[in-house]
Amino acid sequence: MASGADTALPDTPDAIEIAMATVATGQPLPDIARTVLEKHARLLDKQAQELDLKHVAERVQAGLWLLLAAGVLGLIGLASWAAWQAARSNALVVEPFAMPSALAAQGLTGEVAAARTLDEVKRMLDEGASARSAASYENDWGDDLKIDIPNTGLTLDQGWKLLRRTLGQETRFSGDVVQDDDRATIAVRIAGGSARRFSAPAGEIDQLFINAAEFVLSETQPYRFAAYLGQFPERIPERQAVLQALAASPSPVERSWATLGLGNVERTLGNWAEAERWYGKAIADAPDFLIPYNGLASIQWGQGRWEAAMDTWRRSAASHGSLQTYGINVTTLPCITGGFVAKLQRDRLGLETAIACFDGPSTDTPSRVREAASLAFLQQARAQMDHDGAAAMAAARMAGDPSIRSQVKYPLQAMVNGLRQLEVAIALRDREAVAEQLQILDARERVAVTDGELGASTQLFIQTLNNPAKAEAEMLLGRNDRAAALLAGSPANCLPCTGARAKLAQALGDAAGAAAAHDAAVKLAPSLPHPLVDRGRFRLAQRQWAAAEADFRAAERLSRGWADPQKYLGEALAGQGRRAEAKAAWAEAVRRAPKWTEAQAALKTAP
Repeated sequence: MASGADTALPDTPDAIEIAMATVATGQPLPDIARTVLEKHARLLDKQAQELDLKHVAERVQAGLWLLLAAGVLGLIGLASWAAWQAARSNALVVEPFAMPSALAAQGLTGEVAAARTLDEVKRMLDEGASARSAASYENDWGDDLKIDIPNTGLTLDQGWKLLRRTLGQETRFSGDVVQDDDRATIAVRIAGGSARRFSAPAGEIDQLFINAAEFVLSETQPYRFAAYLGQFPERIPERQAVLQALAASPSPVERSWATLGLGNVERTLGNWAEAERWYGKAIADAPDFLIPYNGLASIQWGQGRWEAAMDTWRRSAASHGSLQTYGINVTTLPCITGGFVAKLQRDRLGLETAIACFDGPSTDTPSRVREAASLAFLQQARAQMDHDGAAAMAAARMAGDPSIRSQVKYPLQAMVNGLRQLEVAIALRDREAVAEQLQILDARERVAVTDGELGASTQLFIQTLNNPAKAEAEMLLGRNDRAAALLAGSPANCLPCTGARAKLAQALGDAAGAAAAHDAAVKLAPSLPHPLVDRGRFRLAQRQWAAAEADFRAAERLSRGWADPQKYLGEALAGQGRRAEAKAAWAEAVRRAPKWTEAQAALKTAP
């Protein structure tokens, strides 16, 4: 540096710092300093570029790791889903049968034979449909029926089958057929279970597939097999044996359904006491199982023991039973139960509530048909409480959707609808309609009692349900002798029978006999309002105004929204000269049943 401008240099060997100190003096920059700084600037640029490239590489690497992790998680998820699906697999799977070459050459291959057997299983499930859902069976393969067609080599399909077989609960069976000159034999084997052989003439090989299907169904889902046997009266002992074995099952659900089934068998045979015993046992063992209550109450109803029936239906409602626990398909069963109680109590609001409850019909065909019939029954009861004859007859004629008759005992349903139509015709006092409906009911009875499965029980119900209504029809037509013949020998504890006997005695001029019969009817059903109304009307005819008034007031307390007690109470009050009170009662009757012409006429006569 020049002697006059000596400047202290940095005390450092770093060339960059020395060059920067030179720049700071403001003097011309030596070439060497300039070169150092320019090289350093280029170095800084390269370092910046390297840092940028390193940052990009780190981001790419992180992205690759994320993709790899996502792929691994996806594979794990897919494997978990496949394992979960496989574990839930509970299908009935049949392997192609081993068939003789002669039959295979005719087109009856192993796959065809397996398919025919599955077709028979499906038919039996359809014909043996019940109110029980498939999911409630201990060995539940539902309606999932498959043929396992083998593949060669390792494929995804083979892997999936292996996974299902390993983790799932599939029910698998196989079979083989051998044939000689005049007979064919099939051997059926259930994996992990039993095997059976069946033989038939060579020309009846289809029977072997039926035998095989029955064996598979009986071994894997015995309750459904018992339901299927229900259509064969000659196989009732076989059905009972299946149900007796199930009644000893360790599964409480299986035991409950088996006990119910034994009650149904005895009911079919007309063994009422034994049927009641089984239904009572089913209720005692499982108070939250709703269907036995309905079975027991239907017997009590059919025998004319209506007070007992109402008590049973009330107990059903109070049990708060579970449809899901027992796999009950009839989702509207609580609605039906409540509706029947409301019909007996003449509870107008209760009927409305029950009818509105039918907004979620069952999914299976037989249950839907039964629900349609029950809904029509409740609609008829409501219309009759309203004294709406047209609506009552329309409901009485309804037998459910005619396009879904499968497994519904139509002869019995037709007879029941004939009875309902006769009841409406009687209420309308339409003699022509009564005569027509009486003939229709007689014809339908003849068909129903010849039904092989239901004949025994139907015959007994005719005496206690149909005959009282038919006797009343005969009285309306002036044929009291026929009415007496219909009621002869009817049980003393049958409420409709006793009520009909009271009306017959009254028609024959036997006031003492009529009074005794009416008293007996009230005693048979102290919680029901209509026997009180019937006795009150008899007392009106006898001009026993105060006694009649007491009956109608008692009926009013037992019912809800029923117009009849008010209408006839008005007559009892008018008979005592209490015209203002009578007018108020008639006005209330018209308010409850605006279409009741008799109540309207009575109100018009009031001052």
